[in-house]
Amino acid sequence: MILFLDVNKQIISFYDNNGKTDISFKNAGELVKYTKNNNFLYVTNAVETNAGQVIALIKQMGVSVQEVKPEKVTHIHIANEGVIPIDDELRFRGRYDIHPLTQDLIQKIKETPLLQDLIKNGQLEMITPSRKKELAEEFNRKEDEKIGGILVDGTVDEFFDKESKKMPTDVIVVDIDGRGSAIEGGNINTMSELLVEMEGLE
Repeated sequence: MILFLDVNKQIISFYDNNGKTDISFKNAGELVKYTKNNNFLYVTNAVETNAGQVIALIKQMGVSVQEVKPEKVTHIHIANEGVIPIDDELRFRGRYDIHPLTQDLIQKIKETPLLQDLIKNGQLEMITPSRKKELAEEFNRKEDEKIGGILVDGTVDEFFDKESKKMPTDVIVVDIDGRGSAIEGGNINTMSELLVEMEGLE
């Protein structure tokens, strides 16, 4: 069990076999519920690092580490939702509008401070092929959910039969083929005659 304190956010982050639990400073008393009076590691100092540095440290200990070649970034997109216009030729339309990092686009990034700033502040994200695949699957899942929301449950005849029962009973039904009101059985030839009949039914 490991515990971290985030003083800025006033949050206790507690890690155990069940994963991570965040507790606000106000609710610090709940710690007893999670630790059950067992001892845990309280981390007071942390060093910012990256995967390469951790691997190098382990190698220095004499451990033979199996190398994994990192994926290259091949595409770029908006990290969140929204639209970001760059110029007349380049526009990012939402997180699923993924652009390949062609030589022309790479050159444009080098020459465009706006693109560089958007990448630095995380609004634009350069991604690997596996991340692109994840986003494509996420997009397809959402599209399937939308389609599922409009699918008819049961047969089409059952659907229309159910909907017809919801219709109001005072609807005037006009028999187009018979040129008359299905209610009155009359012989209507013009729209004016139809309107006159409808007024008479009020």
